[in-house]
Amino acid sequence: MSDSMLLETLRRRVLDEVRHAVPAGPVALLDFPNYGNPGDSAIWLGALACLKMLGHGTPIYSSDHRTFDERSLRLALHDGGTILLTGGGNFGDLWPGAQRLRERVLREFPDHAVVQLPQTIHFADPRALEQARTGVSAHPDFTILVRDVQSLDIATNELGCRARLCPDLAFCLSAETEPALHARPDEHDVVDVLYLLRTDHESGNTFRVEGSVDWVDDVQTPISRIERRVARRAASHAAPSMLARAFLSRCYPALARQRLRRGVRLLRSGRVTVTDRLHGHVLALLLGIPHVVLGDRNGKVRGFIDAWTAGSPLVQRAASIEEADAMARAVAPSRESC
Repeated sequence: MSDSMLLETLRRRVLDEVRHAVPAGPVALLDFPNYGNPGDSAIWLGALACLKMLGHGTPIYSSDHRTFDERSLRLALHDGGTILLTGGGNFGDLWPGAQRLRERVLREFPDHAVVQLPQTIHFADPRALEQARTGVSAHPDFTILVRDVQSLDIATNELGCRARLCPDLAFCLSAETEPALHARPDEHDVVDVLYLLRTDHESGNTFRVEGSVDWVDDVQTPISRIERRVARRAASHAAPSMLARAFLSRCYPALARQRLRRGVRLLRSGRVTVTDRLHGHVLALLLGIPHVVLGDRNGKVRGFIDAWTAGSPLVQRAASIEEADAMARAVAPSRESC
């Protein structure tokens, strides 16, 4: 299957699964990824694109983990609506802050349908799994979309919830509709092989490659500085003002686009990419960049590729950095430009 056909197939699958899971009508979209990772920004922008294509329009309420306010969400949902939790790889105990917000929403909003957008699930601590199971089972209308078969098994057999397999929401992005995908590096920044490797606790690699980079550090801009000041003030009040909430909601797409643009520019600075980041892989597919994928600590990338993208001619998988380096350098000379 060609890459264009694969991307279109994945996009249609996302739309079908979200359409099946999310009732018609207004939606709230929670847990904006307000940090530097371009991959999570791609997920957020993909969610907005998906909701627009399905006729839901702009979310009636959005927040990040600092600015989430139960009273404001209830007011926004006074005429009904569905609560959506953003997708990603934080369902479980790898990133406790996101899981606490998720369980809080399930506990405090039993009268609204809650849909978890596509996630990877991982629990290392049985106590955390039991706590999540309790929260999920107590909610009468919760659905989770998952990005791989192992997560589907956990959701169905360990958490006992309604679950469906769905690709990542970033596949709803395209060059025709998302301007950040057109970002380009300066010519003098282009290298044969870009090593985009995790530096956090999800990294499964003990090696260090000279010149390797990660993309999690945020870059301060005028809009991000203003947003942080408004968010700090909003978080210090028992109920953020409608003006503050409206401003923050309008900031989120711009911040996500700014971060995605930085990630795209970085990926395009390599004629070939070696990465252990899931969205290094996803965005490389969207951009048509050949890449070699290494495993992460918990098998997230491997499970995702097995489920959706193993047939792409753009991706190769390696078991070691030495193998990845050899694969990448065998491909790089065949590309005359990025």
